[in-house]
Amino acid sequence: MKRIVLANLASPGNPGDFAILLGSLKLLREYFGQVSVTLVTRHFTEAAAYRELDCQVVPSYPDVEPLATDSRLKKILSLPRAFFSGNLMAEAIRTSDMVFLIGGGYFYSYRSLMPGLNYLSYCLPAYFAKCHKKPVILLSQSYGPLKSGLSRSLLGRTLESSELVFSREAVSLDWLRREYPADRDKYHFLPDLGLLLEPSDLNAGAASAGSARKKIGVTIRPWQAGGEGEEKYVQTLSEALAWAHDTLKSKIVIIVQVVRPTRGESDKAVSERLARELSGKIGEGNVELQIREPYFPVADLCRVYGECDFLIAMRLHSAILSFVMSRPALVVGYQHKAKGILEAMNLEDLFVNSFESVTAQQLRSACSKVSQDLEGNRKRVVQALEIARSQIRDTFKRRMTDLGL
Repeated sequence: MKRIVLANLASPGNPGDFAILLGSLKLLREYFGQVSVTLVTRHFTEAAAYRELDCQVVPSYPDVEPLATDSRLKKILSLPRAFFSGNLMAEAIRTSDMVFLIGGGYFYSYRSLMPGLNYLSYCLPAYFAKCHKKPVILLSQSYGPLKSGLSRSLLGRTLESSELVFSREAVSLDWLRREYPADRDKYHFLPDLGLLLEPSDLNAGAASAGSARKKIGVTIRPWQAGGEGEEKYVQTLSEALAWAHDTLKSKIVIIVQVVRPTRGESDKAVSERLARELSGKIGEGNVELQIREPYFPVADLCRVYGECDFLIAMRLHSAILSFVMSRPALVVGYQHKAKGILEAMNLEDLFVNSFESVTAQQLRSACSKVSQDLEGNRKRVVQALEIARSQIRDTFKRRMTDLGL
């Protein structure tokens, strides 16, 4: 029985990251059969959710969970604990057969001087695997940009230590080939592993047949710095959604996909702000705010998506989970990964614009177009998923077999 370490997990409080984990476990268990899996997570206090998946769990190194706070003082005081609380990850890697770094788009850094400890924790599993002569595979990721020389160097070492490097969109694949050409033979396209999931994997049931009144779902993520930028796109969304309510006779369902302790990660505050803005335009009875605390279980979240006719998604994996429920999603992207993944699925017309540039008119036009042929768009989504699932299975099997793994 293969002993596998699956590293770089975020919190189960982010349903998108949890969906990637479920897709990754499904792929590895299909390929290897019975396996012993140890998960390495940056949120070890929430490990109970991972143990339910029949996996062992250890904390990441450095242990960055205490740094997940908006308080600069608490971050500074927690630094010693991050490095001196033990390194169970290294021991798990030493006793494993191989190491996989889970996908999710973590290999980027916007800091010009040096990356944060989160970034270091993404790279160190590959370092320890190389020390213990264990093969390393990077599952479907997005890569770049990297602003600092240190972040570039750390990724370079990670790539050197890896046998296979999978990218989930063409932009990242081209970037890797251009910036790290020495390892280009290792780079391959593999769709986002959340696309491998089916409703039965999530205990979500089939999508609802719908009601007489249309429902448009919306997910919105926070503006990292708050301020005028966030105000602008909240107003843009509320204007477009008010039009959709009036013209398409739709109820608006605002879905809080991610609830986390820090403002930069949690969708709660900005979703509540959008609900207030929109309620003032169309009335509270026409706006529904869906939230679960401490976080939304993936199955419950998918059932909510399945009840909508279509989704407007700023969270990429809200779009992916909507697709899994056979519902089209219009994507407002905040990184290159969103547009790139839709292009790879031949669904690029569902990409509206980046969140910095999107206009109310663009959203109105996209909503009008997708609502005119909901059934046709659902069929396109189902077909795209079938193709992506075949690509995932065929590519992974071929590349792993080529390496004798």
